[in-house]
Amino acid sequence: MKFSYKIFSISGISVKLHITFILFVLFIFLIVVAGFGIVAGAEALIILILLFTCVLAHELSHSIVAKREGCRVDRIILLPFGGLASVDIPLDPKLEFKVSISGPMFNFVLAVICMLLLLWVYPDFSGEYMGKAVDQYLSAFSVSYNYTLACDPCVCNNTTQGNISAISDMGKEDKDSEDNLLLDVSTIPNALLMLMLLNLALGVFNLLPAFPMDGGRIFRSILALRMDYIYATKIAVYVGQMIMIGMILYGMLLWNLWIILIAMFLLMVGGSELEMVKIRYPLKGVKVGDIALGDFRYVSESITLAQFLESVAVPRQRFYPTVNSAGNINGILDIKDLRDLKGDGVRKHRADFSRTYVREVARPEVNTVDAGTEVDKVLDRILGKGFVLVLRSGSVVGHITSNHLADIAKFYRIKE
Repeated sequence: MKFSYKIFSISGISVKLHITFILFVLFIFLIVVAGFGIVAGAEALIILILLFTCVLAHELSHSIVAKREGCRVDRIILLPFGGLASVDIPLDPKLEFKVSISGPMFNFVLAVICMLLLLWVYPDFSGEYMGKAVDQYLSAFSVSYNYTLACDPCVCNNTTQGNISAISDMGKEDKDSEDNLLLDVSTIPNALLMLMLLNLALGVFNLLPAFPMDGGRIFRSILALRMDYIYATKIAVYVGQMIMIGMILYGMLLWNLWIILIAMFLLMVGGSELEMVKIRYPLKGVKVGDIALGDFRYVSESITLAQFLESVAVPRQRFYPTVNSAGNINGILDIKDLRDLKGDGVRKHRADFSRTYVREVARPEVNTVDAGTEVDKVLDRILGKGFVLVLRSGSVVGHITSNHLADIAKFYRIKE
């Protein structure tokens, strides 16, 4: 994923941070500081660090279980809405269930451990204390959200003004009172309580039967034990979309922007799972060499784009491997990249192409895959790159494009 930066590796798994995660943390910090002051901002920062530490541990539990089962795990990316583990899970419902359930189970186990430690460290802990804490954490989140609304004159009203007054009154309360201490994560009891609540929330939220949540995969794996895998995915995706639409409506009723944004994000991402399975499942066990296209053209890097369009390019081919003077492949020319060089008029278009050489536009990276590899193993790479060369014993025998892969999958689906 673009704009993701590696921060460390663990057990051979690369952990990356997406730039939007940093912006998200900075945004929350500034909002809380503006509404409550620097001390509250520091506490919010601590809570966010605790939250995403739990998210990372959640994703690592998935990855460790998957690796023990022989699955390939490349990386974990931390995003504003959670973690994304790149796990290559075979189309096996039982294995998918085992890997998917491991994340939420880890959160629940950690929540229980935190509760036991809390009872040991703070013997006077009671249900009343916990009830106050939950209420204050929720009200603090709600008030901070309403503060962001109040900052916008377009949506400012009597309700939000009342909440701003509540913020001011809250700041004037005695800092040493038990109620205020409930929000102070610097104390051991409250840090444990916060960890317990965060892990409970993560566990429950991830069990929602909606893709790409763990609950969606668990739901699909249970259905797939009794029906066709694609049909099971279709049901799981549609159920998840209905839940997300319900969350959006619920968020609109509450005027809660966070619920709306999270639900919209999951709604958009969830549908891609069905499209992926429609390609992946029919091609299960099929070798790359069996579906590679052998009829394609190369282009010399030393000719101009005008010469390329005149004598080499054909309508049926989008990607062209480029070769140097020694006949070695050293890049890929994507005909769509030529659109960026087009001028406003036909004359300027032709003039630019007559002075621009193929090597100036071609992409230097050449993605290859062995003909004996199963399509299922390299599907993400093919779809991500759009074009790969297929090699057998070091020699090019064909190529595969993402569009071609989708058409081939439809053919194999008909054959079943």
